[in-house]
Amino acid sequence: MANLSQAEINALLNGGPAAGGQTKEDIFEYFSADETDALGEIGNICMGASATAMSALVGRRIMITTPKVELYQSEAVLVAYKCPFLAVDVEYVCGIAGKNLLIIKDFDAAVITDLMMGGDGVVHEDNPVLDEIHLSAMSEVMNQMIGSAATAMSDMMGEAVNISPPRIFRMEANGSVGKYFGGASPVLKISFDMEIEGLLKSKLLQIMTVEAAKTLIDRLMVSSGEGQAP
Repeated sequence: MANLSQAEINALLNGGPAAGGQTKEDIFEYFSADETDALGEIGNICMGASATAMSALVGRRIMITTPKVELYQSEAVLVAYKCPFLAVDVEYVCGIAGKNLLIIKDFDAAVITDLMMGGDGVVHEDNPVLDEIHLSAMSEVMNQMIGSAATAMSDMMGEAVNISPPRIFRMEANGSVGKYFGGASPVLKISFDMEIEGLLKSKLLQIMTVEAAKTLIDRLMVSSGEGQAP
């Protein structure tokens, strides 16, 4: 009989699937409760700044709130989401190290870009239009959002945080994110509630490696005078 990992044993004991499906890992094997709270705090502040930037571009009130921090194997993190995505690859080049993916549904991106181009944001859910013009507009939205998030992070940590130009690309439903992180697994998923006034309630996902998350936590705790995270 093959040896089971601790995560698989936990899944069996809890009545969940040991393999396949969207099995969550035990986040507390990698992060303390204080560290997961810190990640939520970082995400809340950065995405709040991002929402303000997006609101200015589309002319509607946008809220990105309620971060939920979870851990998954890289091939399982998107299994529950049955629609295509736009993903934005973001790499930190100054202040902190690491990279992360921001993931938004095709439909949500179509609503945002329609608003940005002067439309009313009403989009056919079964066939959202995302041509090159829409992708270019969404790239500008994400560039502004991520720039605002980096500024918020700089203020929080007391040092400059810079990013490389974000790269936007299509991702199919059930896609694996492992190749974007050099095969690293598990990965951290932070999901946010995203609401566009009068039009949309959805989710925005941020995915990063455990190592990148630890770096963020360490920098936050150092800047707040708490020393290195354990």
